[in-house]
Amino acid sequence: MADIQYYGTGRRKTSTARVYLRPGNGNIVINRREFDAYFPNEALRMIIRQPLRFAQTFAKTVPGIARLTRDVAGGDVSLAGARMAPKTVLNGKVSAHRVWDGVSFPLVDVRAIKESLPGATVNDAILTIIGGGLRHYLKARDNLPKESLSAMAPISVSATMARSPLTAAVSGLGPAPTPRSAAATRSLAMPERMC
Repeated sequence: MADIQYYGTGRRKTSTARVYLRPGNGNIVINRREFDAYFPNEALRMIIRQPLRFAQTFAKTVPGIARLTRDVAGGDVSLAGARMAPKTVLNGKVSAHRVWDGVSFPLVDVRAIKESLPGATVNDAILTIIGGGLRHYLKARDNLPKESLSAMAPISVSATMARSPLTAAVSGLGPAPTPRSAAATRSLAMPERMC
């Protein structure tokens, strides 16, 4: 089998960059120097690697989307009862100008929220936090809908499964009860299927 190689050239002002992509282990070499030596700043390395991570994630996602499409078309999965998302400032086309952020919560804090509500799960606590954040954001913009928004959240499906972000969890769709102001009532609105 012949080696696969992709080639591209980029030019700006008087500079020229030639890029070769070859199958391998993901190492990036620039002018025969290691990637980390060429870009010592971690933020720059993350920005440069982001399209490669997206391509890897996309390649792993496509077979699942194809299976879901086939199952929906074959009647194995029903979309009856599905509802449209309420109209908010968050509805719109995803563009190059999108903004996103991530927040980490210590598990001990999430468990403390869970323990404060009888019968609640960690997933309920996370969706309660998400619902509260969305409520605060939308209310500040005078755009809080009367109906609950929906949130997709990763849910662990097995304690014995190999721990990998792509194998240890599935996504569950459930309400992020934004109309409810108190965290306790948001948590009580979680359906059992999210547990």
